[in-house]
Amino acid sequence: MNLTRPRTFAVAGIVALSFGTIGCASNTSDTSTVETTAPTPTSPSQSSDGNQSVGTNSEVAISDFSFQPDVITIGSGASVVWTNNDKATHTATNAKGEPFDSKRLGLGQTYSKTFTKPGTYSYKCSIHNYMTGTIVVK
Repeated sequence: MNLTRPRTFAVAGIVALSFGTIGCASNTSDTSTVETTAPTPTSPSQSSDGNQSVGTNSEVAISDFSFQPDVITIGSGASVVWTNNDKATHTATNAKGEPFDSKRLGLGQTYSKTFTKPGTYSYKCSIHNYMTGTIVVK
């Protein structure tokens, strides 16, 4: 009596059922997984108050009629890149000090500025004056 053939069919059936189950999985994410280690910070790093710490280059998202983050600290010689994620047109224009002006940025457009002199640079959207931000150059 040869018992290997029934086992072969049983294994093949389990494999087929496994693939069938995988193929029927939904697109929802598994929320039962919990990350147990803290993420590794990158440069620049985000602090607990939402501001960025000293880094080489930084990015500012223009979203929901605000600059996010609204305060950035960078090293001398570093660049800041603003990206407009709003449907409305915005600018990144210095309020005083070293002059810079992105001109009007439409949705998805970017503007980059390299800061070579240490200091604090306040800026705003010249279209929406209540939108303000600060860059601290160390």
